[in-house]
Amino acid sequence: MAIAIGPLYVRRALYIDKQPASIWQKFETLSGLNSWYGIGHTIDSFVQGANGSIELSVDIDNVRARFGGPTLCWQPGNEWSYQNNWLDEDSPWIWPIPTFTTFRLTALYSGTLVELLHHGFERLGTNAGEQLQAYENGWDARHLSALRRICETE
Repeated sequence: MAIAIGPLYVRRALYIDKQPASIWQKFETLSGLNSWYGIGHTIDSFVQGANGSIELSVDIDNVRARFGGPTLCWQPGNEWSYQNNWLDEDSPWIWPIPTFTTFRLTALYSGTLVELLHHGFERLGTNAGEQLQAYENGWDARHLSALRRICETE
């Protein structure tokens, strides 16, 4: 079942001139995922499927910070959503309740609209607006651009 997107979210999207099933192949293995989603951070572990999970890490102010969580929705060719929080208990960035990351693939024309959403900020209470703005300011579409380059050149 698809994850509902609440009112506070960051969305990046682009169109890829390939069918969803073809693009989804890049979501099914660690090497496929690393080729585009491993840009700017490291994918430390990935278990695909409905009972899967992902753990990533990134350097912030010369500190290695781990984030990710369990898969909440795995619909091949359509959606992958996972719970997202900082994984180190002593992390200064850890949220009291996790947010979510969702990838959605929607067939459109002869290709696919691919969306990357970081959502669930409304769950953070009074800190929600500040967190949303921080991610809105910091995110770009480089992961999706890399995915498009890979898919359209194969």
